[in-house]
Amino acid sequence: MQTTLLSSKGQIIIPKALRDARHWHAGTRLQVQETSDGLLLKAVVSDVKLPLAEGLAAIRKRIAYK
Repeated sequence: MQTTLLSSKGQIIIPKALRDARHWHAGTRLQVQETSDGLLLKAVVSDVKLPLAEGLAAIRKRIAYK
């Protein structure tokens, strides 16, 4: 289990290992749900559609394709 701090602005830092495991990068939109156990964070899937070339480029970048 890892711990983090809540800032005076209400911000938290999600540990890098957890962000990397879920492929969450700067700008990832997260949904926050309250549960009986605490808070649940879920990445919001975008409905924005890109042209094929841009979409493939984004996938290659995400998986570090060379």
